[in-house]
Amino acid sequence: MAKIYIVANTKGGTGKTTTALHILPTIAYLNGYKNINYYQLDDNNKIDIDSKSISIKNYTIKYTENVIDSVELDIELDNDVINIIDIGGGNDTKTVLNYLKNSSEIEPNEVTFFIPINTNLSQQKNLKNTI
Repeated sequence: MAKIYIVANTKGGTGKTTTALHILPTIAYLNGYKNINYYQLDDNNKIDIDSKSISIKNYTIKYTENVIDSVELDIELDNDVINIIDIGGGNDTKTVLNYLKNSSEIEPNEVTFFIPINTNLSQQKNLKNTI
């Protein structure tokens, strides 16, 4: 069974990329996963890091359906691979999550969701919107 971690929040600046690119790969690596794919789906954020441990793929979400189709084709469903999908804030998150919910390629038990928030209590609304 493949492992897919999805990091999402409808609000920007909550720590999605920090969680997806720094915390989750470290946890995965410490749990014995050596193949880590990181997918950045965001118009406002582009990761420009060269890593030997993490395969980093940036996608712009101007045409969400095309991007998601490309990511689905790119996701490795092998047991020894962790796929981390970092979704930008706003409607991008809602669109990607709705698409994945209806996808026949990804099994629900393969996916773990992370919704980071910071100490700003007004983000409760964004947390609710994301869920």
